This record gives sequence, C-alpha cells and structure tokens, in this order.
Amino acid sequence: MNTSYAVFPGSKNEELREVGGKAKSLIEMTGQSMPVPPGVVLKVAFFQTWFEQLRTTPAWKKFESGSGENMESICGDLKREALATLRLDQNQLSLLGTALGQIPNAELYAVRSSSPEEDLEGRSFAGAYQTVLGVKRESLEAAIRTCFASCLDFAIFAYKQKHGMNPYDPKIAVVIQKQLNSDVAGVGFSVNPLTNDFDEAVITANFGLGESVVAGTATPDTFVVDKEKRSIKSKLIGKKEMAVRLAEHGGTHEEAIAENKAASQGTNGARAALNNRQIRMVSDLIKKVEQTIEKPVDIEWAFEKERLYLLQARPITAYQPLPPDMMTESSAKRRLYIDVTKCVQGIFDPLSVMASSFLKTLIRKLGKKFYGVDTNQINSTMAYISGGHLYLNVSTAFMLFGKKKMVHLLNILDPLTGQALDSVNEKEYSSRNLKLFLAPLNLAGVLAKIGPKMIGSAHNPEQAYEDLSVHLEKYMQELQELEEKNLSAPDLYEKIVSKLEGFMIDQLIPRFLLSRIVIEQIKKLVGPEFKDEANLLNQSLPHNVTVEMGLDLYDLARLLPSEGMAASELANGIVHRSLPENFLEAWDRFLLRYGHRGPKELDIASPRYGTDPSFLVTQLLSLQALSPENSPRARHERSVKERTAAYEKIKAALSNTDKGKAKKFEEQYKIILNLGGLRETPKFSVIYAMNVLRKALIKQAEQWVKEDRLDFSIQIFDMTLDDVRRGIKDSKADLRKMAKDHIDLREKYKVATLPLVFDSRGRVIKAPPAPATENQLSGIAISTGSVRGKVKVLHTPHEKPLMPGEILVARATDPGWTPLFAIASGIILEVGGVLQHGALVAREYGLPGVSGIENATEILKDGMMVEVNGTDGIITLNVKEEVAVG
Repeated sequence: MNTSYAVFPGSKNEELREVGGKAKSLIEMTGQSMPVPPGVVLKVAFFQTWFEQLRTTPAWKKFESGSGENMESICGDLKREALATLRLDQNQLSLLGTALGQIPNAELYAVRSSSPEEDLEGRSFAGAYQTVLGVKRESLEAAIRTCFASCLDFAIFAYKQKHGMNPYDPKIAVVIQKQLNSDVAGVGFSVNPLTNDFDEAVITANFGLGESVVAGTATPDTFVVDKEKRSIKSKLIGKKEMAVRLAEHGGTHEEAIAENKAASQGTNGARAALNNRQIRMVSDLIKKVEQTIEKPVDIEWAFEKERLYLLQARPITAYQPLPPDMMTESSAKRRLYIDVTKCVQGIFDPLSVMASSFLKTLIRKLGKKFYGVDTNQINSTMAYISGGHLYLNVSTAFMLFGKKKMVHLLNILDPLTGQALDSVNEKEYSSRNLKLFLAPLNLAGVLAKIGPKMIGSAHNPEQAYEDLSVHLEKYMQELQELEEKNLSAPDLYEKIVSKLEGFMIDQLIPRFLLSRIVIEQIKKLVGPEFKDEANLLNQSLPHNVTVEMGLDLYDLARLLPSEGMAASELANGIVHRSLPENFLEAWDRFLLRYGHRGPKELDIASPRYGTDPSFLVTQLLSLQALSPENSPRARHERSVKERTAAYEKIKAALSNTDKGKAKKFEEQYKIILNLGGLRETPKFSVIYAMNVLRKALIKQAEQWVKEDRLDFSIQIFDMTLDDVRRGIKDSKADLRKMAKDHIDLREKYKVATLPLVFDSRGRVIKAPPAPATENQLSGIAISTGSVRGKVKVLHTPHEKPLMPGEILVARATDPGWTPLFAIASGIILEVGGVLQHGALVAREYGLPGVSGIENATEILKDGMMVEVNGTDGIITLNVKEEVAVG
C-alpha cells in the first residue's frame, strides 16, 4: 500500500488516520460502484516534511505555547507562515505527478482538505476546511498549500477545543479530483433536518457548481422526497440570486442568471433547478449512500451533462436518533409519542438508568393491573420508559380514549403540546393492537372495584379526605418500617411497590379520579357564561402537598434570625445546630415531611433535601428578602380570595335562575375543595417510596465501593435493579462495566433535544405556527428553538466584537464565522437554505436560527431587542428585555 497517496477508484481499506474522513468516504463509495469523480488523496504522510519545517519556525513555537484570546492571531500568523514558505520538494513533486497520472482526461481539478478528524459521526467541522475549485495543473501546488494551511485556521482550533480534541496537533490529507463542470449541484440530507423525519430526503439545488449552496451565498431550491415511496412531497423554489461557474482560465466566478430573475421576483415563470426525474435520482442516491454507511448521511452531488455524480458523503452529526425500541419500520404504521418528562415534569435531561428501571417496573405493574396486558411492550402500553425519558404512547391513547379527549387533556397540561396533537391525523397514528381491545373490559373491572369508594367520597368529601390522610400517614409509616428491616435493595423494592400499588389503587386513585371528573362536570354545569370563573375554582385548593411545601418553606424563612446572613453562615448554623431553637425545630419538621423531595425529584439519582439541603439554604435566603406583599403566603391568600369570589358569583347567579343547579354546584364545589388539591399527591407518594429505595441503594453502593467493585456510591444509579440483583448474587460480576454500558447507550440515544411530540420515524410534530404580524419578519426556519436578545449586525466576522448572548445578523456566513457561533445566542441570515453552513453550525451549537430575511442587515440595528423563533421562522421586533424577578 502506498504510504503517500491513494487512488480512487482502485484503493481499498485505507485508514482514516492516513487519508482523512472525506477521502475515506469517497474511497468506500467508489468501492460500492457509486458515481464518484476519479481522484487521488495525498495522505497525511505526504505532508510530514511540511510539518517538520513549520515546527522549526517562531510561529510554531508561539502556537505550541499559546492559549486564550491570543490564539486567533497566533493561528493567523502560523497559517500565513505556511502559505508564504512551504513548497513541494522533489520527492513530493514526483509523487504528485505519478498520482495525477491516475486521473484520466482531467483538464481542471477540485482540491479539497480531508482531515482525519473531519466528517466523523458527531464531528462535522461544518465546512471549516478549505476547498479550491477549477484548479489548472500549474496551479495545483498553490491549491494544495491553501488546503493544507486550512488545518491551521483558528476556526479549526476553536472547534477542536470546544469538542474535546487536541487543537495543538494538526493533521491533514488533501483530495484531488477531476473537476466537474456541473449544470446543477447541491446538497442532500437523508433525514429531514427540520422535522427529523428519517423517511424524508431533503435536497437543495442551484444552477452551476454546488459552492453557492454549501457556502450559503444563494438561496437554493429545496425539495422534500419520501425516500421509500419516491414521491416528491414539497418543492420550495429559491431565489437563486447567483450561480458559481468555472472560469475560462481556471478558478470560478459568480454570475447572475437571467432565468433566475423570474424566480427572485416570484413570477409564475420561476424555473426549478431540477426536474422530477432528477429529484428522484438524487433521492435514490442519498438512500443508497445511507444504506451503505448504515447511518443517516448528508451528501454533495452534481449533474454534469445529465449524469449524476457523488462528490462527498458523511454521517450527519446534527440529527436526533431514537432508541431502537421506539422505532417502527419505514413501511409500517407509525406510532406517536409525547415526552411526559418534559411536558409534565419539566425535566429535559435524561433520567438516570436506575430511575428508568424503577419507573419502568412500576408502570408495568400498574399497567397490568389496569389494562390486563403486558405494558413492557411499547405497542401495548400508554406509558413507556426509554432513553431516560417517560413517554406517552399517543397511538394507544387514541385507540382507548380518542383524539378529542387527549387534545383536551393536553391543552390543560401544556397548550402548545395540545395544539401540536390537534394538528395530527388520528387515523394515521391510532393503534390497532388487538390485545388492547380487551383493555377497556379489564379497566371496567378496576373501575367497578374503585367505584364504590368514589361514590362514598362524593357523598362525604370531608371524611374522604380525612380517611385518605390517615392512609397516607400509614403508608409512609409502613415504608419506614420496611426501611428499618435492612432488606436488600431489590427485595425492598418489591415490597415498596406492593405497598405503593395498594395505597394508590385502594385509596388515592378513587379520590383523585373523582376530583378530576367533577372539575370537568362543573365546567359543563355552569356553561360558557362562567368559563373564566370556573377555571378559577381549581386554583389554590387546600391539601396540595407541593403548594404546602412552598408555603411551609416561606414560614421557615420568616424564623431566620436576621437578614443579610450569608449562605455559608446559614448552612453552618444548621449543621452545627447553632441557630435559634424555634427555627431548628421547624427545620426538622420540614425535613421530616419533605426531606424525600428535591430538584428533579422524579430521578432517584437526584439529591434530596434531607441529604443535601444546600438548595433549601439558597431558597430560604431568597424568601427572607421578599416583602410581605410579595410573599408566597400573600399571593396564595389573594388567589384563595379570587377562587372564593368566583364560587360566590356562580352560586349567586345559579340561585337566581335554577335552584337545583345551584345545589348541585355547591355539592360539586365541596368535592373540589376537599379533593381537588390531591393532584400532587400521587407524585408525592411515588417520590416517598423512591427515596426509601434510594437510601438502600446508597447503602449497598457504599459497600461495593469498599470492596472496590464501584468507584463511587452514586455510580449505582447508572445500573438497573436487575444489575443490582446480579451484583448481589455474583461477587465477580463486573459492576463498573454494567454502569458504563448503560451510560454509553443512554448518551447515544439522548433525547434532550427532541421536542415534546414526535413519531416513531423521528418526525417532530409542531403546533401550527402563528402568522407573522406587522411587528414580525417571516423567513425560513433553519434551526429550531427560541431566544430573545439584542442583535449585532456584522458584514464581516471581524467588523466589531460580538458579545455573549447577542444575536448574530449577517447576509450569509461561511466557515470563517464559525467561532462567533460559540458566542451568539441566535442567528439571523438574509440568504441560504436549511443545509448551508450557517444552518448546519447553528443546529450543531443548538442556536435558534432563521434565514431568508431579506435586507435583514439593513432592517435590524445593533442593540435592537428581538425574539428569534427558529421553529416557525419568525423574528419578532422590539420585544421587551426579560428581567429576572426575585
């Protein structure tokens, strides 16, 4: 095997570290008979002498020892040194000549950088390395030098540093291919980058070379294709402001094309860059490359004289994979999901492995009880745990309850999720699992069991609450007794879940369901005339354990001895019991009642107030500083008065018109008043049980740390309950490997970035966008999310400083702008499609972005407050700056 260059087609089994990601991909594609223009790659070893020469220069010495703000100028000096002094020696010239002899009939060449660290899964560098097109034979050395020097660019240094790579050890290979004189070219994604749909290919195209599409200097046509059905789902004809063509004497030039003028003016004569046959050809090529690489890909392609060529192929870095167990085959009926951990719990990070294991088993037991089917199978359950998130299987819910009821429920929990759900076709997603047809029968049996308790609670809601309080205290006491029995964590878990199941089904669920049903009945009873007042009846109800915790914490803050106390002073006073006795007694009572709770409490791995009260210390000092009128107690009392006033208003109105209705209303309100506040009690009960298990797991983990089977005690939360059972039974089981395997898998399918509603082929379901108003600019959504901030308009990357949190506004961006993306909070561009550089980097950095805002650099002024909605493609002007309120 030649150590200095490789030829394709012809080469096989080349190492990534020698040829770089771009070249390795091209070599593999030619091996699969893909239509790749012939070429050679000058390997990393080819440039060894150039690096040896650079290492003797003062510029390299500064580079080796440099850091911080000076690195941009240091990298610039080193790059200029390379461009000014490096020349091919005789051996390199000889090798180059031999290599070029392998490229037949080449008059011009395309020269591209190929880094060993580029185009890897998770590392795209988003076009930061250099490409030189239209190169004549006599200009090749200069083009090679330009591509080589790009590995010294500050943008590369910053990207490597940000992604945990060594930025002080640059390496590069260079690809030289026969230059195509393409009629049309562009980019293609095998996953729709805006909807994350795995079955949709997205193609952007412009006339001429593909550089205008890749660099974002023109707004291309965009086509969406169903890869499996080969159907064209949408066409968006871009303005195609200019095209890049090969120049007569080498190089390239930009030119405006007369046929694009109609497109830019939006006339009916606008011409697409691709016809339907060509669109399908590109889609088929994308699909073939994806199947070859076995990963979602993006490619660069070109048509020359009606022949389609593949120019580049690489794994997509900015898409959201789904865990395999949540996916369906492309030809199968799709399932629809809602992320409950985000929608209901507000938790965006994945739950720990142990939390997932705990909840999965609990859901399975309760599901079996209620529906009579094994809810461990995703197609036969409503609740499902995967990848550290709790999901609602909407397809099952549609079958059992219908879309209308589910939308109504979601509109209460989260209106945006409800709107998104309302936009879907119920028939497209509703499940047809035969096992689930029996679920209503089993559910009816459960309801028959709890029905008498619901009826009794309706007749005497005050007594119903008193009885529930007694059973809640009994349940908590029984769990404490189990904790004291020194059972193994797995055995303790089984008993805990049994107690929890009994309390939930026999005591809590009947009262909880009754209150939810009555709340809806009241709204129907009073009608639309009292809609607003009816909504107030559900606020600030008694017996809400979460509200009570907040109020108790405020009362605790009022017992602090003086204002101005530092957090460390308060923490030390609690630890050493040096604070006033009345505060310490109240503190102990608070922890006894709420010590099992804490931030992200649904995750068993999260610290609890009882073991880590540092969060409470901060909260106490913040609460102490509040004025009485802004305190939680004052706000709660005002809210109670609003509820009471709404009740009295409805009661008086009904008494004057319908005495029977008025009496029924009073009875129903009494139920809400006594049982409506129970909506937080189910979670309270689960978290209490979870904390008892948590302490047993920590105890077991501490023993394993002493035995050198784990590195630290909280590592046990990276394991499942089955792992713990195995670890107890088998003293030789590799606990560290168990933990690592789970974490690696969870990170691979991390879904923190997925929106609330999506389907089993990855497609994100969004609420219909609101139309733009007079105070808004409408463009193309290129990177999802929303951010509010001050804009900074830049015509060049170095025109003026971009401050952290500012929103970058530019006509377009190329790789030279990349370092600014690490500072910006959002992106607004005048031109460019969803696959151009600015869009790619924005998505990779998680920055909301909108493109296609004509004259954005003139309309928007430095310091203007705007909101960038990268999900809907809307810019809202002159918004108010958000101010934090204590």
